[in-house]
Amino acid sequence: MKYIFTILALIISLNAISQDGTVSEYPMKDGALLWQITNENNSDTSHLFGTMHMIESEFYIFPDQLSMLAKNSDAIVMELPGLPSPYEMLKYVMLKDDTLWNYFGAGQEDSLMAWIDEFTDYERSMVKNVFSKMKPFALIQLTTASQFKGKVESYEMDFTEIANSDSIKIIGLETVADQMKIFDDMSIEEQVEMLMVTVRDPEADKDLMESMQSIYYSQEIDELYELIHEDDGTIAEKEKAFLTDRNKNWIGILKNILPSSKLFIAVGAGHLGGPEGVIRLLQKEGYTLTPIEL
Repeated sequence: MKYIFTILALIISLNAISQDGTVSEYPMKDGALLWQITNENNSDTSHLFGTMHMIESEFYIFPDQLSMLAKNSDAIVMELPGLPSPYEMLKYVMLKDDTLWNYFGAGQEDSLMAWIDEFTDYERSMVKNVFSKMKPFALIQLTTASQFKGKVESYEMDFTEIANSDSIKIIGLETVADQMKIFDDMSIEEQVEMLMVTVRDPEADKDLMESMQSIYYSQEIDELYELIHEDDGTIAEKEKAFLTDRNKNWIGILKNILPSSKLFIAVGAGHLGGPEGVIRLLQKEGYTLTPIEL
């Protein structure tokens, strides 16, 4: 999950790879980030696209055809119904009665402060004051941002801008509360340990993020899933909560709205691949998913 912050033409030529409508073999021989969704009972064609919530510009894939598909949809479907405000996020990351630093051992706090000195421009005193009443999630966000070497792009911001400028409805598959509950189901101590993985070996974490972005750029979504699945960190341990359960919840929503709408669905690419990823779950519901080359 540490990567978990850190996965769409009136007339357009799409070079599609043939697909027979059955459940794709695992792993796929050829991957794709963009998929056409069709069903014999629905005349409308929808599309599924895999994003990364934070990604460096050199790995960012946003050709004109993607923008045109989004603009010509009845609705854009994302994990959240638009970008949450900082104030909304804040209420979910605040500790109620305790101080964050009470959950750090002396060695852990020293290591974190040494990391702050090396990888940020913040003063130790400022970090201790600002984050003292926040859950470790807030610091996890800080360390995640540090893993990126260049300019960072956001698919969610770009799709939200398209929706707003073209008056397209945004549908959320879950709420901020739903996402934060995944963290709240972890103890504060577990969250601290999750944070310390990056603090102890920041270069390894940066290398892993580089690998993840490179695989994303190659559009090998099953390989991306395998990288997450085989990681020895928190996300692999809690894959059911972070990936599988959410995928199944989303399918329950999508199968109710796909028959009556032309949708552009944009969710984290880590959710697309794997035996119980969104692609194969939709195929099991009777939809034909055809990969489209970008």
